[in-house]
Amino acid sequence: MIARAVPSILYVRGCLARLHRRAASPLPIWVAHAGALVLVAALTRAGLAPRLAFAAMMILAFRAVFGFWKLRISAKQLGFSEIGFGALTVLAVVFGNLLEL
Repeated sequence: MIARAVPSILYVRGCLARLHRRAASPLPIWVAHAGALVLVAALTRAGLAPRLAFAAMMILAFRAVFGFWKLRISAKQLGFSEIGFGALTVLAVVFGNLLEL
């Protein structure tokens, strides 16, 4: 869950900065997501995390790369979308463990 939380916090902070017309670099966001992908891939390879968790992290990384530049939503919409991505990640981990995927 840390691999989901830290990159997402950086993503939301960066998006909010852009919404308020402040400078925000995508580099820390992308580096954090890349690190999370590597971490979850290692956990998956070691059999400690389901493959669906890695798939969920890939979706989050995709969202970070393309969502940061194409952001045309309000802060409220951003918050609700993050709730949705969080639920997707939790469900991926739960069903991945239950179904051994």
